[in-house]
Amino acid sequence: MVNLIKKYQPYILISIAIIMGFPVLNRFFQLNFEAIIGLMCFPFVVSFKREAKYSLKWAIASIMFIILYLLTGIMTCNYFALGFLVFYILEKTWGTMNWPSIALLLSVSPFFNYIIKVMSFPIRLQLTKA
Repeated sequence: MVNLIKKYQPYILISIAIIMGFPVLNRFFQLNFEAIIGLMCFPFVVSFKREAKYSLKWAIASIMFIILYLLTGIMTCNYFALGFLVFYILEKTWGTMNWPSIALLLSVSPFFNYIIKVMSFPIRLQLTKA
């Protein structure tokens, strides 16, 4: 039984993190088209370097976003904390992750979706005027 738990430890930890974050994420993260495409692209974007040593950068980023969430109450901080926690678990298990996976996490985030909507409004006004 112990060997089975050790074998599937990363999957168990990621599942626990997602289940714990689900009540908060469910309130603001809609599973829209961009999120579905991002989740489908993740296995193709991520790659690991086995020979590199992992660091605590994702754990520290996750803790910082949790603290920022507790201080400000901004839900996007909770999203990033969960994402960086999953990155930490993946990096600790399989090796150092590449940077395009971070770009994918940022581009699928609700913050990026909000920025796109805010920036596209003046463009739509100009197109309507033209």
